[in-house]
Amino acid sequence: MVDSANFKPKESDMTLRYINTLLGLFCTFSLTAAPEASLRFGFSGSLSGHFGSYGTMICRGIQAAFKSHPCTLQGEKIHAQLTCFDDYGDAAATKKNILAMHKKGINCFIGVMGSRGVLSVLPLIEKQAISMFFPWGTDSKLQNPKLKNIINALGLMNPQIDHLVDTIVEKKKLDNIAIFHADDNFSTAAATYCVQQLTKYNSAPLLVTRYNRYTLDLTKSLTTICNSDPRVIICISSNMPAVKIINLLFRKGFYGCSFYGIDSTFLVPSILATKGAPFSYTSTVPHPLLSSIPLSKAYRQDLARFFPDETPSILSFAYYICGRLIVEAINNQQSCNPQAILTALESIKNHNFYGFPINFNTKNRYLFGHQTWLLEEGSHHGNNQKN
Repeated sequence: MVDSANFKPKESDMTLRYINTLLGLFCTFSLTAAPEASLRFGFSGSLSGHFGSYGTMICRGIQAAFKSHPCTLQGEKIHAQLTCFDDYGDAAATKKNILAMHKKGINCFIGVMGSRGVLSVLPLIEKQAISMFFPWGTDSKLQNPKLKNIINALGLMNPQIDHLVDTIVEKKKLDNIAIFHADDNFSTAAATYCVQQLTKYNSAPLLVTRYNRYTLDLTKSLTTICNSDPRVIICISSNMPAVKIINLLFRKGFYGCSFYGIDSTFLVPSILATKGAPFSYTSTVPHPLLSSIPLSKAYRQDLARFFPDETPSILSFAYYICGRLIVEAINNQQSCNPQAILTALESIKNHNFYGFPINFNTKNRYLFGHQTWLLEEGSHHGNNQKN
């Protein structure tokens, strides 16, 4: 166990199972806190294994915000701290981690990974025993407007699909479209919505093919795609399945396809950098490297300062924004009480947050994610979408 104040997660670091001393787990939400006291938020997610890099990006984005922007309470500057537990992508472990932190006094959680993990502690959220800020996952149950102790931001899929369809059909005038997606409920629902939107444009897809998310056996999908010969493939998946299908298609000589993905495919361009594959993906934040808004400039500076080996990404940028919003809420309310933070975030309407648009939607409890950007990368596009 190591102190989260200096947390630099690595997949190979076996100490990530429990990343904090028990002394550091105690969290108090009191305006009488001493200057050296810290405000502690909890995180549970994958910090090792296949999705370990995602958890690392989330934690580092939040920590870059917390470390660079202190909370000021009664004239005293206090840096919020993040307590990080590895759950290996197991919902049961997520629940165990959150309960353990809750018993130690941590009642606010940020960036918790996986819908199943968040749903495992839904009774605690409903009872307002804990507050859940910006979980990385989505489920209709978490978008219930009556759920007062949750604030959402990432995982809103329909705006991303709308952006993809509009770009592909209206702006690019492309046709012969295929949809490639995982077989989980979230991806299947997104694929179904994508079919509906394409059909509205009189561009019903040539095919919709899905893969087993556990085995990653793409044999059937590859055969189906090759037989249909699409010009465009929309990937509603995580990074590796998208990379795998593109590599397999290239081996078959399919070099004329353009590939598009949702935000969870954001690493595909860097993985396939030597392939020259034209790949574009949606994002709930502007380009982390090219955006010129003040918030993105601060993000790059703060990330480089505290985690110089971390490459900017849309995931760490999104959670940097989440961390900054937490600090801003505490400072505006002059209180670190969980209900005060929730109230501050709920009150945000059409606000320009250092160049980034945010607006709390009472219908689904999303603070951002309604506006999307398309990041176009690859030999056919170059890079754009700076702002």
